Amino acid sequence: MIWLASFPRSDNTFFRNVLHEVYGITSSTYHQDPSREADTEFETHPVVKTHLLPHQLPKYLRGKPAVYLVRDGRDALVSIAHHRKDIVGPGTNFYNNLLEATLAQNDSFFGGWSENVQQ
Repeated sequence: MIWLASFPRSDNTFFRNVLHEVYGITSSTYHQDPSREADTEFETHPVVKTHLLPHQLPKYLRGKPAVYLVRDGRDALVSIAHHRKDIVGPGTNFYNNLLEATLAQNDSFFGGWSENVQQ
């Protein structure tokens, strides 16, 4: 198993689609979001996507190899703000969404772009 890690909106879904469509490599997702259904068999896939920081992963899986996809933080944050305004919270204010994602207070937004990449 290989972790496919990234900050949200960094094209890991696109990369997973390429892995599957071109190479036939399946993938899963590991998250801790109680509002979304979790794949209990995520470990059986050769590639597992996550946005979590390393210390948030299960201890027994922290030593697994990882590939970290990097997208320019300015672009990723603008994408998050649009995604929230258009899909997650329709009608929310783009500027406020962007500010909230940029500040990433109280460890929101997976620690913020800089912290996520540094980890």
